[in-house]
Amino acid sequence: MMNITTMARITIAVLAATLLIGQTVDKLGAKTSTINPAAILGYFVGNWKGVGTVGKENLLSSRSEWDLNHTIVVARLEWRSDDNLGADLIIHSWDAVSGRLLSKVYTTKGVQGEWTQTVEPEGQFFKITGTFQGSDNDKKVTAKVKVKVKDEDHYTWTLSDLIIAGEKKPRQQVSWSRLTGRSDVK
Repeated sequence: MMNITTMARITIAVLAATLLIGQTVDKLGAKTSTINPAAILGYFVGNWKGVGTVGKENLLSSRSEWDLNHTIVVARLEWRSDDNLGADLIIHSWDAVSGRLLSKVYTTKGVQGEWTQTVEPEGQFFKITGTFQGSDNDKKVTAKVKVKVKDEDHYTWTLSDLIIAGEKKPRQQVSWSRLTGRSDVK
């Protein structure tokens, strides 16, 4: 059975990173149309808490930090399902050729794959959409994700059209809140 929480955590971390693609807001609130990959990746650097249940699993926490001289962000997510604990490792990078955020996902339940995300401005913040292609052990997995950013410290992640081995799974949603600021994690 597919670990939906893993997919949710992966999507959330990846999509949070894409929040600053189309526009960035400087400290004075001025918008610019330039793409700043460091700002995109840096959005989700820090410690986060997810509130919501994905399938039978409860999301607990996410910690993301810069690596390889600020060229990638590594996210580590921890989750709980009944009495079991699990973890995911997600590596986020910016593809300058396609202008998209790419994220490689690996989980303790055997899910592996890649998220590809795009961002569109929405008010002061952004709407993020993406797709996942991968596997859950020997089963093909595809999904769509949407992230709605409320502010610099809160966003909602929604997973839809999740299909595992040809079977459609229910829509999932998690609200994330930053516990520590981006400058707190090095």
